[in-house]
Amino acid sequence: MAEYDTIILDYFKKRQRISITDLRYILKEKAMPGENTKVIDMGKDILKSAKEQGRIAASTFNNGIVALNMFRRFIDATHPSWGDDIKLSETLLNEYISWRKRERGNDNQTINKALTPLIKVANRLYINGKMAPEMYDKIAHIYLPTQRKSLAAADLEEDTIKFLTHEEFGKLLEHREKSQLPRTVDYLDMFVFSVYTGLRWSDVMTLEWQSIDKEKNVIRKVMVKGKRDKVLSIPIPPEVVGLLCKWHERTGKNRFVFGLLPYDFNLDDDFNLREAIQAKGRSMTTVLNRVGKEIGLKRLTFHMARHTNAIWALNDGKHSLKEISTLLGHTSVTTTENYYAKFLPGYETVA
Repeated sequence: MAEYDTIILDYFKKRQRISITDLRYILKEKAMPGENTKVIDMGKDILKSAKEQGRIAASTFNNGIVALNMFRRFIDATHPSWGDDIKLSETLLNEYISWRKRERGNDNQTINKALTPLIKVANRLYINGKMAPEMYDKIAHIYLPTQRKSLAAADLEEDTIKFLTHEEFGKLLEHREKSQLPRTVDYLDMFVFSVYTGLRWSDVMTLEWQSIDKEKNVIRKVMVKGKRDKVLSIPIPPEVVGLLCKWHERTGKNRFVFGLLPYDFNLDDDFNLREAIQAKGRSMTTVLNRVGKEIGLKRLTFHMARHTNAIWALNDGKHSLKEISTLLGHTSVTTTENYYAKFLPGYETVA
C-alpha cells in the first residue's frame, strides 16, 4: 500500500486534485495517469472521468469515444506498425486533419470536435511532464478556423465594446497610487494585470504560481471558460513584472497568485468554482463601479480590461491578428476579426 500512497501523493502534488477515475487507474496500473503512451486509452479515461464528475453530457462522452475510435482507424491505416505506442505531435495531428478531410470529407467544425479529446490527452501529458511545453502549445492551438459569427455568451457582456483610452487608463493608475483602501488597490492590481495580459476575470482569479514560468518569461494558463480546455501561452509583459514581484511577497507560498481561493480549492469542481467566481466578481464589480465614477467614467467593468488589451494590441502595429487571436484564446482568427473588426486600422463601415 505504501507504493500506492507514494504514487497518489505525487500525482496530487502535480495536479492539486484527483478524481475517482484517476484513483482507479493508479490502483489498477500501479502508475500515474499520463505516464504511458496509450493515447486512446488515456483519452477514454479522461472522458469517463469528466462524465462521472458531471462535467460533460452523455452525448459529449459518446461523441468523444467515437472520435477516439476514428483516430485508432487513422493510426491503423497510416502507421500500422505503431500499435498502442502513439506519440502525439503537431505533425501527427496535421496528418490526421488531412486524413479526415480526404477520407471522411469532414468540415472544420467536425474535425475540431474530433481533435478535442486528443488535445485533452496532450494536456494530461503536459501536466505530468511527459510532453514539452512548446509541443503542447502547438497542439493546444491546432483547432481549425470556423465560420462562427460571434463569441461565446461569456464574452458578450454588452452590445457595444467598451475599452479604456490611454488617458483614461492613466487616470485609473493615478487613482490606484493614491487610494488608501487596500481592497481597492488589490482589485485594481488585478484589473491592470488583465489590461496587460488579456486574461478574463475567471482566469485571473484562478491563476496559479506554477503557471508563471519566470525562466521563459511566459504565463501558461488553462482557460476556465469554454467547452474544452485550452492553454494560453502569454509572454509576461514588462509592465506586470513588478506587480508579480509585489504579489509574490504576499502569496508566493500559496497556490493562487492573487490569493482569492484557498490553497486546496478543487478547480475541477465546476459548481463551487462558478460560485466562487461570481462571489468574488461581485466584490470586484462594487469596487470598479465606485472607481469608475470617481475617475469620470460612465461605467467600468472588469471585461473592459480584456477589451482594452485587444484593441490596444490591434492598433500598436506590433502584432498580427492571428497572434492577438491566439493570446486571447479565441477558437479562430475569424472570431477575433468579427468581434473587433471595426477597431482595425483602416476599417471602414459599409453602409
